[in-house]
Amino acid sequence: MAVLNVPEEHAGSIIRIKNLVPDEVDALVCALERATTGTNAELFSLLRPALPSFKTKELRDLIEALRSLYGARTGMDLPTDQFASELISAIRQREDDLRVADSEEVDRLEATFKRILSVHPLSMMAKARDLLYDYENTFCDARVITDIRPVFDTDIQVPPTEVVITHTLKMEYHHGSVHTELHVALDKDDLDVLLGVLIRAQEKSATLNALLAKSGLTKAGE
Repeated sequence: MAVLNVPEEHAGSIIRIKNLVPDEVDALVCALERATTGTNAELFSLLRPALPSFKTKELRDLIEALRSLYGARTGMDLPTDQFASELISAIRQREDDLRVADSEEVDRLEATFKRILSVHPLSMMAKARDLLYDYENTFCDARVITDIRPVFDTDIQVPPTEVVITHTLKMEYHHGSVHTELHVALDKDDLDVLLGVLIRAQEKSATLNALLAKSGLTKAGE
């Protein structure tokens, strides 16, 4: 089993969770249970009134930390109780403000994480995102770079009278955890083919969305 570590970028948020009083934990869990899409914007709007003591950046960092914890639990395929226990073990090994040593505080914090990480809507969203991106390569971004290339005759001292228009598809993607790029040359016909394929994919998606709406199934992970 993979060893669980606390990412440094989330240590501050976990310290805030450690310092939550019972009423704040209740408010946090109740707010999370009302989530329907799990987007950052929705979670922020739900948590803002629940945790008024949090500044805007602190609240955004907390949301990212919660996403990371849910993603880690899903990725490790652990029950919530076991994951919370592993998380507490990782925290206890630290030598900073995050560390907990007192047995009563350990029990309280473990109970807090069990509650926070047992919210069914967020758990299902995390599992859906895990399935959505369970591929060797996942898309990141794309751009088409268009150039005009002059066509020179044999005598390159003579200014060209003709040009060609070229396109380069720059596609960025993740191969595992590695960000990489692919550059593909395209002409006008290639652009038409690519555009047609994308439009067809959108139409298929719309058809399937309509089918899901009739079936009563909910689309998750987007």
